[in-house]
Amino acid sequence: MQQPQLGHVVHVAVDAARERIRQELEVECAIETVITFAFGSRQPIEELMPRIRATLPVEPTVLQVIDAVFAAHRERGPIADEAARRADAGMAMAAFLSADPHELGIPAALFRVGSEVWLTPARARLS
Repeated sequence: MQQPQLGHVVHVAVDAARERIRQELEVECAIETVITFAFGSRQPIEELMPRIRATLPVEPTVLQVIDAVFAAHRERGPIADEAARRADAGMAMAAFLSADPHELGIPAALFRVGSEVWLTPARARLS
């Protein structure tokens, strides 16, 4: 495999309203990612997960996951800085949906937000 040149940029365009998450474990990871990056790591994920998952189709789109997480949080009261929190969720999902790290010439896709370090799951090439 050829290593990318330094400064080489790989562009991936994903329509969040069309890209479906097809595996159950990946759906759960996506929900947890949105909760954590939009609302912080102290959220009761084990309490929220079943409620959020129950509102989603079997193969939800990325946008449906984000909307479902925010709807569940709105049930608990108004969301301060919702636009900024949605942007954080979008950024986390962009990393979550990144191309296979090996295609980019790196051993794993890691990203950091504050003290949190996440491993981006390798997934099939996006449609």
